[in-house]
Amino acid sequence: MSSIFPFETILTLSILGVLLLIGFILRAKIVFLQKFFVPACITAGIIGLFLKEIGFLPISKNILETLVYHIFNITFISLGLSPRTNRDSNRKKEELRGILIMGLLIASVAALQFIIGGLLTVLFNLFGYNLFPTFGFLVTMGFEEGPGQALSIGKTWENLGFVNASTVGLSFATIGFMFAIFLGVPLVSWMIYKGYTTSSGEKLPSSFITGVLREKEPAGFQTTHPSTLDSLTFHFSLIGLVYLLTYGFLRLMEKLLPSDLAEMYWGFFFIWGLLIAYILKVSLEKMKLDYMLDAGLQSRITGWSVDILVTGAITAISIQVVWMFIIPIAVISIVSGVLTLLWILYFGKKLWERYKFERIAGLYGMETGTIATGLILVRIADPRFDTPAAIDLAVGGIVALPLMFLMMHLMNAPILLGWNLTITTLSFILILGIIVMIFGLISMKKK
Repeated sequence: MSSIFPFETILTLSILGVLLLIGFILRAKIVFLQKFFVPACITAGIIGLFLKEIGFLPISKNILETLVYHIFNITFISLGLSPRTNRDSNRKKEELRGILIMGLLIASVAALQFIIGGLLTVLFNLFGYNLFPTFGFLVTMGFEEGPGQALSIGKTWENLGFVNASTVGLSFATIGFMFAIFLGVPLVSWMIYKGYTTSSGEKLPSSFITGVLREKEPAGFQTTHPSTLDSLTFHFSLIGLVYLLTYGFLRLMEKLLPSDLAEMYWGFFFIWGLLIAYILKVSLEKMKLDYMLDAGLQSRITGWSVDILVTGAITAISIQVVWMFIIPIAVISIVSGVLTLLWILYFGKKLWERYKFERIAGLYGMETGTIATGLILVRIADPRFDTPAAIDLAVGGIVALPLMFLMMHLMNAPILLGWNLTITTLSFILILGIIVMIFGLISMKKK
């Protein structure tokens, strides 16, 4: 007897939830996972991938990818709706300078990774590989942007001729997490040992190590009375409003733009959603209604979406496809992971005056994983969040957004404009050169 309604989507979401519970339990029990502060979502995703590949987990790749795409969009919309804290509006000149440097460094790392991906793709094709022109650019999507964007752009490129692009992008994202954890954690430990961080020698709480809170902490505050509408429902409903507005905007773009460009914009749904969410938040502030937004509840929604997103993205990888491209993926990933670290270390130490190592730690975690792994590395270097490093990660991303938006359009030039890959890569070199010139001006003012 068949079921009355289809269960595939809710069962998939439930399976991801069970995998997260397993990852949570393993983090609480296994010393290795505690030593490297491996998030439950990464452990859950790896377990899910293994079980799926051996045929034990009856889960649809298409449903997984659809869930990841939409939850990724929800993540950015939630970030856009997060209310500003008092600290954000009372920045000292030095702290504003720190945010500017963070934003420029984020953009410079993206340009660097685009260059590495582009040059190595050209090199591999010279040696007989027949890689799609934008193959190497997916390392930036996976490392810099994370699994959601890697999947989103990958699916869009698949419709434009890049076979298995989503799996390649998710593979880069997963390897990026490995760099963030297994290179990032020892890096921060070395910083603490050398006394480079402000809280060197300070012991992390056991709850941070095991992931289990023995004493309950508030998750947020009620802003609507439950007799009419629960506060969590209110915050999710705002996300739904932004999602519908973004969907309508992109439908309009389909009618106004060339078909290829309009299709590409669906891969940028998260950016449009972020911008529309930010406009809605500012509008609520202007109308003196922003008191209805709660940072704690919004943060819980963002955290939920990131956990599901990462678990689903890793589970959705196809090992068979990864094996087909194992050498290019491995080489591009290793070169990107190492050069990204050296780049951030060099310019971070040169440009930031204070809290440089806390900021370097967070930036490397974010530029190879997500903002969640960035915050993990900041927490190790700065257990009580006494430095502005954590806030700078989020605010710096907004500063970097215009340059990131430009580069995300540029990476599509070989597909949409028929540009030669070498010319496209040279364009990224030009962008990086301009940013480095700005770094030089900042260094001169510092002196």
